[in-house]
Amino acid sequence: MKITAKLLGVPEIYVGEKRVKFSYLKIEAFIYYLLIEKTISRSKMAGLLWPEDSEKTAKKNLRNVLYHSRKNIDKDLILTPNNTILQLNQDLDISIDLEEYLQDPYSKAQLFQGEFLQGFSLRDCEEYERWVYNKRSKYLDFYYKNLQEKVSQSIADKILINVEGNLQKLIDLDNLDEENYRLLMTYYLINNRHKKILELYSDLAILLKRELAIEPGPEIKKIYEESLEKINKDQKQKDQSYYFYFGRESELAQLHQTISAFKKGSKIKSVYVEGEAGLGKSALLERAYRDFSREFEIYNIPCYEFEQDRILNSIKMFVEALSGLNKFNKLDLEDLIRKIFSIQNLYKNKREIEPDLENLEKDLERLLKNLDDSVYRIFNFEDIHWIDQYSARLLTSLILKDRSKTMFFFTARSKSNDYVEDMILILDKYGILDSISLKALSYEDGEKYVKKAMGQDFTLEKYQKIYKQAQGNPLFMAVFTSQAIEEKEIGVFNDRLVRAIKSRFTSFNKEEKDLLDLLAFFKGPFPLDIIFRLTDLDQQRTIDLLDRLEKRNILFEFEEDGLIYFDFCYEKIKDFIYLGSNQSKRKYYHQKIGNLLEESSRDYKNKLKYLEELTYHFTKAEDLFKEVQYNIEILNHYLDYSHELFPVLDHIDHGRNPNIYMESKEMDSMFASLKEKIDQIEKMDHPDLDHLKEKFFYMRGRFLIRSGNYQEGLEDINYVITRARFLEDMDYMINGYKQLIYYHIQVNQAENMLTYIEEGLKLSVKCNYHKEIGMFLRFKGLYFLMQGAYDRAEKLLKESINTFTVTEKIAREYAINIAAAHSYIGEIRLAKKDYQGAQVEFSKAIKISADKGVKSSLSIFYLNMAKTAYFVKDLSQAKKYLNKAAKLFESYDFYWKRPVLYSYLALLAFEEKDFSAIRKYFDLAKDKTKRMDDPRSKGTFEFASYIILKSTDQKTKNLYFPSFSQTKLEDLKKQGLKNLDPYRDVYEREKLMEE
Repeated sequence: MKITAKLLGVPEIYVGEKRVKFSYLKIEAFIYYLLIEKTISRSKMAGLLWPEDSEKTAKKNLRNVLYHSRKNIDKDLILTPNNTILQLNQDLDISIDLEEYLQDPYSKAQLFQGEFLQGFSLRDCEEYERWVYNKRSKYLDFYYKNLQEKVSQSIADKILINVEGNLQKLIDLDNLDEENYRLLMTYYLINNRHKKILELYSDLAILLKRELAIEPGPEIKKIYEESLEKINKDQKQKDQSYYFYFGRESELAQLHQTISAFKKGSKIKSVYVEGEAGLGKSALLERAYRDFSREFEIYNIPCYEFEQDRILNSIKMFVEALSGLNKFNKLDLEDLIRKIFSIQNLYKNKREIEPDLENLEKDLERLLKNLDDSVYRIFNFEDIHWIDQYSARLLTSLILKDRSKTMFFFTARSKSNDYVEDMILILDKYGILDSISLKALSYEDGEKYVKKAMGQDFTLEKYQKIYKQAQGNPLFMAVFTSQAIEEKEIGVFNDRLVRAIKSRFTSFNKEEKDLLDLLAFFKGPFPLDIIFRLTDLDQQRTIDLLDRLEKRNILFEFEEDGLIYFDFCYEKIKDFIYLGSNQSKRKYYHQKIGNLLEESSRDYKNKLKYLEELTYHFTKAEDLFKEVQYNIEILNHYLDYSHELFPVLDHIDHGRNPNIYMESKEMDSMFASLKEKIDQIEKMDHPDLDHLKEKFFYMRGRFLIRSGNYQEGLEDINYVITRARFLEDMDYMINGYKQLIYYHIQVNQAENMLTYIEEGLKLSVKCNYHKEIGMFLRFKGLYFLMQGAYDRAEKLLKESINTFTVTEKIAREYAINIAAAHSYIGEIRLAKKDYQGAQVEFSKAIKISADKGVKSSLSIFYLNMAKTAYFVKDLSQAKKYLNKAAKLFESYDFYWKRPVLYSYLALLAFEEKDFSAIRKYFDLAKDKTKRMDDPRSKGTFEFASYIILKSTDQKTKNLYFPSFSQTKLEDLKKQGLKNLDPYRDVYEREKLMEE
């Protein structure tokens, strides 16, 4: 007789047509195990089913199970070839659904009625339970993957029978697998069921956000956007007044989900959409309403700013909206409106209104009960931030008690009034509110929007201008995109933009407008203390005004380093206000603000921003002298960081502007412009002109020396020193000496350095400039290193480090100078062939620089570490540090030490026999060597060239290095030995002499 085993789903065993009933679970467990495994030892089976019993008891129990199994199913079911083994008799006619399914999972998928041995469990049999669990997981995974493959193939082949049902099964099994949703959305797309795609996307977006805090993947988003576009296109064809909509897909999906859920019986009754003006609240709701216009009646109820002080006006508008429904008696509605007018008059005359309010609420409740019919409705309250206290209170109560098929939608600007916030908190507390907060469009969403609008006219350059001007505000984006399409100047004010911005100020009082007029003069954020000093109002009144402007989303407040600042939410609003001032007013207030800022540097923790603000005001005020003065300070700020090898961190405002950089071309242009303005000031006979020129020529001189324009740079610095002596300006004399020392370091000329070092030290001691003394000690240590007096050099360098570490503040400011001293000590170790000691010192320098994030010095320290690794043949480390140095050099356009970098990269490429790379690095090194008159860099390039060419055959030389065809190796060697420093380039020189 046939035996049928159903193991997928709730397990069942049949003999013929009769279902087998087992007297206890362990008989079942034994049969199921044997049907799957076919063979098992007696001892293992006994251990699986009776793990806690003794071996003797377990085997006795097993004999009992064998007896009942044979009795209930078939006497020949179990074979015992010996005393230790149990086997399933496979000669019997046994049908097992699991085996049939596994043999052909595509056509036999219907056999998978549930998980393996669904609901079956053995308590206290841990190993057996583990076996069941593992099998369940294995077969379920097999079923899942095969069904998914089958569905995917069916969609590809356009064979769509049972596809939707199978995908729903897959989603039920794993509701977080996005592939199932992608397949189902593709199925809906093929069938033009676009609304289902929107609903499915919204469900998935909410699920993923709640469970995994992620968004749907790009493929799913693409299908969603394609479907949304199709709906938009269809709607546009139906309605020529269609408003182009894009960029709020996730919010639109949330609205779809909320409305759909409400129809299905969800508790949600209200939707609150908040965001500042111009972010698209109305457009979002209008777009959502289009998709539900056939299923919902929609009523718009505006709340007006000019009536916000008139109580119950929003309730009156609500009642008037109800008059459009034929089911209401117009006389009843008119009576309600008369009651509202009566309460308004009582309130105006300061009479008691509470009893009348209670009666009005009861009348409204009775009215809304009549809405409990088969029709779905949405009451859309626009700009609810203008609602009054009593309207908000009544509306809250009505929504809480309403049982009809009605939803209430609200739009409001961010930071609404207290009545709205109370209403939202209460509705949310009772779980009948869904909130959506609109923000400015992200750069990515903005790009999608503009691409869609501009089509073939889109360019990245145009988009960047649009986004910069609009700051992600959809209204501004729409206006500026239109300008781009019409090939007009992007960002100019047109009628639409002016109307939109003006509408924000309709109810502003004179004090608010006057304060905004003043604040629009600032370039960037404005400190609260400066605002206090700028206005004629008392501080409390000023704070109140600022608070109101912040709540209206004109300004925003932030704190930095314990100071409070304000700024405009949008630059365009500030520009609009600023353009309303006449030229004389602008000039007067810019001068006044500039003078105030000069006295208030403590209000700006960010030095660069402070200098830029000062320059902006004095430029607008046409104060040429101060404009030049602060532009020079800005240049100094950039030079301290971008072009100073070992900067003083206090001077560069480090941490707030860690990546500031100005290219040499831009600096050249600024110096040329400032020189012209200084020439104009010279004609005015300004009393402080000498000091201004001193600053300018010092700045230009240091820049030119760093750039390798030595002759012009030295002329400027010598001029500064001469003027400083005449003016007895010790600071600029010291600064001038430092620049002359830097020049001699760059050209590797130690002879003349000592004079300037001693002069600088003498002045620093005279002025008691402790930190400058530390710097000149470092210079002196470097001088003796260049002379080969290593012990004396190291002593001075350590003395310099000690000078910089007397206090924590000085150590922090001069951290990079301390790092430089360690690097020079590392060079001493290199010269003495103490490579391990050198690596220790270079590591100290690297750590300090990396901690402070100073790239200019870090690049040099990496280079030193790379050279050391190369000397000891640790080529992987050498390559690692050279690549790090190369990456940092990309951040700057000065040429100091670049030939050394490229020379060693060429040497490493030679180790790898990459001759194309060698040629590239040779060309780069040669080009950079020409720009800097640095003999050591030239010598390093000649060293690398000699080592590589000497070991390269003639054919390869001709192919890759034709520029060296006329170069004699001996000449390269001779030039290298001449240019390399005998005390600092010991390794390279010895290698050349060995060859």
